[in-house]
Amino acid sequence: MKTKLLKLSLALFLIVLLANFVAAIAVSPSKKIIDFIPGSEEEEVTFNIINIHHEDFKAVVYVSGELANYSDLGRTLVTVRADQDSVPFSFKLKLPSELKPGLHDAEIVVMEFPKEFAADEDAPVIKAITAVIAQLKVRVPYPGKYAEAKLYIYPAEPAGITRFVIPVFNYGKDTIHKAKARISILGATYEEIASIETGEVEIGPKGEAKLVAEWKSDVNPGKYHAVAYIYYDDEQIKLESDFDIGNLFVEIAKVAVDKFSLGQVARFDIYLRNKWNQELNDVYGEMTVMDKAGSVYTTFKTATVNLAAYGENVIPAYWDTKDVSIGAYDMKLVIYYAGKTTEKLIETQVNIDSIRTSLTPTAQLVAARGGFRDTMLTVLVIILIAINAAWFIYFKRSRKK
Repeated sequence: MKTKLLKLSLALFLIVLLANFVAAIAVSPSKKIIDFIPGSEEEEVTFNIINIHHEDFKAVVYVSGELANYSDLGRTLVTVRADQDSVPFSFKLKLPSELKPGLHDAEIVVMEFPKEFAADEDAPVIKAITAVIAQLKVRVPYPGKYAEAKLYIYPAEPAGITRFVIPVFNYGKDTIHKAKARISILGATYEEIASIETGEVEIGPKGEAKLVAEWKSDVNPGKYHAVAYIYYDDEQIKLESDFDIGNLFVEIAKVAVDKFSLGQVARFDIYLRNKWNQELNDVYGEMTVMDKAGSVYTTFKTATVNLAAYGENVIPAYWDTKDVSIGAYDMKLVIYYAGKTTEKLIETQVNIDSIRTSLTPTAQLVAARGGFRDTMLTVLVIILIAINAAWFIYFKRSRKK
């Protein structure tokens, strides 16, 4: 039992000790790429140890990975003082006369030692507190023509301009005389709905060029797929990526109540419309009933439904009106789908045998009622004018007689 407690105490001590030194150092740059030059005897590589908390410490440096056997560190222990923001360290990289085409990797590991852990034989076995790693890559050119590319898509809203940018890197030894791309845009069922092309460029050895194309996205909101074919001389690269046009959205089209009596359970039929080009599963709602002062009466959830792409469906919600009075209420309806929500504040009028709802804002309702009143006044004025005109004609004729 004592042994277990001792081990647990030691583990907790190490956790606290490590927590105090986390992220005390960093290495810059975090990644360095070197182009391989056949016949070069050696190259000096430099990194910097960043003293984040401005403390005194020593750090040990070593190289691991594929290029470790070609690295000559010389000095492996680096001293960093509190007044130093960073301390450089360098080593020789002695590469063979030939390497396979492509990227060759190494990891530059820097391990910090706390100042109280000097080079003492009696010091604890576990000395290193923090270790950070930087990447070193040596790129060996491919014989002939060889390119790599990336696809970046900057989508727009419907009817906007979607921009496609394709950086192309020439990692071969020969010049690429003609590089261009064709981009096929696919819909939700992977049918092609558009095809666009970029201009044509020349790319020298170790060079880079950007192929750019634009597409007017006259389509409905939804998820789309792009397939880019990059042609360079007699070679080809294929890249693919999804992208969105507009935003995923479920519309609350209507809320209706049928066959209601006050004191009974009211069924609300909530009509939803999917404005997205993919099916949405497990869509549900939550309704909160409030009086006009904002006091919450109750909150209840609906059932769940699935919405087909651009489809419609109805979800039921139930409100027990046993202790509810006749009057006006506000209902906050929130629909949940695919990590998103749609929210509406619905004005509701509860009567003895009906519940009337409206998705129209209050201001518009007042305006509508005012418009009706003004129309009635106009009609009454016209009727009075007609009556007065009739009486005028009648009395005029009576005088002539």
